[in-house]
Amino acid sequence: MPTKNMTIDNINPLIDYSPKGAWSEGNISDNYFPNYSNGGTFTLSVYTGANATFSFNGTAIWLFGAKRANHGLYNITLDGQTTTMNGYSPGTGIYQTPLFTQTHLTNTLHTITLTNAGLNSTYPFSNFLDLDYITWESTYGIGSKQVKETTLQDSDSSFSYQPQGSWNTSPEFLSFFFGQSGHATTTAEASMTLTFSGDTVQIFGTVGPKDAPYSVQLDNGSPLTFNATKYKAYQQVLLYYADNLGPGSHNVKITNKPALPGESLNINYALVDITLSLG
Repeated sequence: MPTKNMTIDNINPLIDYSPKGAWSEGNISDNYFPNYSNGGTFTLSVYTGANATFSFNGTAIWLFGAKRANHGLYNITLDGQTTTMNGYSPGTGIYQTPLFTQTHLTNTLHTITLTNAGLNSTYPFSNFLDLDYITWESTYGIGSKQVKETTLQDSDSSFSYQPQGSWNTSPEFLSFFFGQSGHATTTAEASMTLTFSGDTVQIFGTVGPKDAPYSVQLDNGSPLTFNATKYKAYQQVLLYYADNLGPGSHNVKITNKPALPGESLNINYALVDITLSLG
């Protein structure tokens, strides 16, 4: 079966940080900011019980962050099983290091939660926890096959936008979009539907201070809600991923759910994988 490693940064909306206000994005006021990935991005919390949750289909998972002198204990809960670990490291600390690794998982839906477990009693002020990025192993298709990946720009006929008059093709920071092309809306309940045939789909857009929460519905299933509102603006961010979709046509509907007037949903492009029989 085809496998590939997928990586999302800490600012990805597929990661649910809770409760609201308990997490913040790292910034240049931290002297060790450049030691984090993606030019220095990380999300941190000093609140006991604050958690970050991610759900995925796959066979392995890696959570990366830092271990530093002001970091304490943290819990990892994978599919209901909890392990307590120590985030303390003396001196300048270690960065982009695995906080947790689990391989040889059953290829099904998993949920992992990273939780701030509070002070390490051996070290004062060690109540910090941060998340840098997440990598997971995606396994999909049937048997021994090769994969053909297709890129679909937002202007491709596979995309439809409703209502059409609520969408424009000049989102902010367009020059940083893949292909310098994108669609944007600030209208509540305006939606984009991507229709495709393939085993996996990735849909990319933006996150930032002007970006909105949004819902995603796959093949008329139950909608899932994500939040693209972040402290800084980033482009070409994975807004949705699904795999093991099986043969035939599929559709993904993304709907703008702004919490404040003027918040936008921005769509850039999609990647679709099709598994082909060898020979």
